[in-house]
Amino acid sequence: MIAFDGEGNFTLFNELMISREKKEISQLKVFCAATMGIYYISFDAEKSELMTLRIYNDLGEEIYITKLNSSNGDNIVKLDLAFLETGTYQIKLVNDNSSATQNLVIK
Repeated sequence: MIAFDGEGNFTLFNELMISREKKEISQLKVFCAATMGIYYISFDAEKSELMTLRIYNDLGEEIYITKLNSSNGDNIVKLDLAFLETGTYQIKLVNDNSSATQNLVIK
């Protein structure tokens, strides 16, 4: 889990092990740039394909959705999430056969 404070600082609590049906998405991580509201999502994909990234609030409501074109291997995606308020969120990356989730805490 990663916790962010209001000044763009973050703390990585652990490296994530991902629950997935098949090993097609792995190493999902979320990290913050020095600029407020800019986050990077990194993951490994076994093939190039269209994926869906969803963000849920602590009530389980979907508050953000976007499509991503992944490439085989390491991927890094820049997201402007400045609209997110203080709270706990779940980031879910989905392809046709698997999914990966990571918790995000913004303080």
